[in-house]
Amino acid sequence: MKFGTKQSLTAFEKRTSVFFIPMLLAVSVLVGVTAVPSTGVSETCDPGYPHSDVNCLHGWWNNNPGISSGVWGGATWGMQNYCSKYGKIRARLVRSGAFLNNSQYLHYTLSSSSKKRGKQGGDVDVLGIYCCRNNSEICDRTEVEKSGGQIHHFRDGQYILVDVSTHKKRYQFCKKYPKGIYCKHNPDGDAFTKPVEALTVEACEEAWDDSAAAGVCELASKRVSSDVLDRPTCLITTECPDDAGVTRRWSTEHLPDDMSSLVNCDGQPKVSSCD
Repeated sequence: MKFGTKQSLTAFEKRTSVFFIPMLLAVSVLVGVTAVPSTGVSETCDPGYPHSDVNCLHGWWNNNPGISSGVWGGATWGMQNYCSKYGKIRARLVRSGAFLNNSQYLHYTLSSSSKKRGKQGGDVDVLGIYCCRNNSEICDRTEVEKSGGQIHHFRDGQYILVDVSTHKKRYQFCKKYPKGIYCKHNPDGDAFTKPVEALTVEACEEAWDDSAAAGVCELASKRVSSDVLDRPTCLITTECPDDAGVTRRWSTEHLPDDMSSLVNCDGQPKVSSCD
């Protein structure tokens, strides 16, 4: 993958000949060649990556196929989406010729893996085939498939490397970019599942210290348990005064996120409120 190379749209060789054009026009009338239609030159292709620099777009052409290939032996070309299972590609075909005002573009949407072929007539050459990433869903497999634990994420007109080597990193990335091509396909299957981190006794105590109950109750014991809800929980024993001032001893089990919300309810710690 060579994302440093982008399309240059201004360095095309001029092929105009004031002596040859009238002759070609005359011949075209005789053989019934249809004029090249408008091709939407104003459509942007920014950035446009040459097919040789990305691995989802396959392209090929031959500017000298011989007279047997058609009228005047014009250029032949083809293109194919190798990553159709991930998304569509908007491809640009760049041509140059006497009838094309030096250069002209054709655009094709490749939604399947079927090959798209074409042929140019007359003094027309194919200069390149590009993947228009601004209008494509994907240009390179590394946007979905990890390489060394990283993917290429297309953002703000360029590719950036993103580390998705762990469950936590995948979750954080897809929480921020849920509509990205990587998150859309979620190849590891866990990008939208919040990871359960290892729970420690110290973490339980810190959560208890943040609770309102900690101000009036004593934490007699604490440990980590995984017997409830199949998730790590904090199992605590508390000594809290009831409304009559009598100390009551309770053993309760809470999810880590609930620990910091405990309040004393007549000698019993409860989450958030006493209702």
